[in-house]
Amino acid sequence: MTEDNLSPPEWLGVIVFLTITLALSITAYVRRTPELPITSPDVVYISSPDIYVSVNGAVEYPQSVIIPKGSTIRELLDILPLTEEADISKLNPNKVLRKGQRLKIPSKKKGRAKKENSQDKQRTKRTKRTKRT
Repeated sequence: MTEDNLSPPEWLGVIVFLTITLALSITAYVRRTPELPITSPDVVYISSPDIYVSVNGAVEYPQSVIIPKGSTIRELLDILPLTEEADISKLNPNKVLRKGQRLKIPSKKKGRAKKENSQDKQRTKRTKRTKRT
């Protein structure tokens, strides 16, 4: 006589296997996200994890840069090609950049030129005063 029947421990293994498979299938079905149809008057806003920042001033070329949201000026300066005249000491490196922000990188030469221009203007005023008398 051949033994076609399973012993009780074997039946128990089969029942446990089927129960676990059924439980996982039900869990996966219940947790699926419902698909909502989008109709024409609906507006869908998708927030981007990136922001755009416009940079000009003492950079090799003015540009708009795409950086991760929450980036700081220090992180932006690490990726920008700055000119030799760039004066980053005037910037707060820990400041968090905002979407659409415009950042002008100051130049060392520009500050010197302003001083020289103001000194030239003062000399010109003195010269004019001297010529009048």
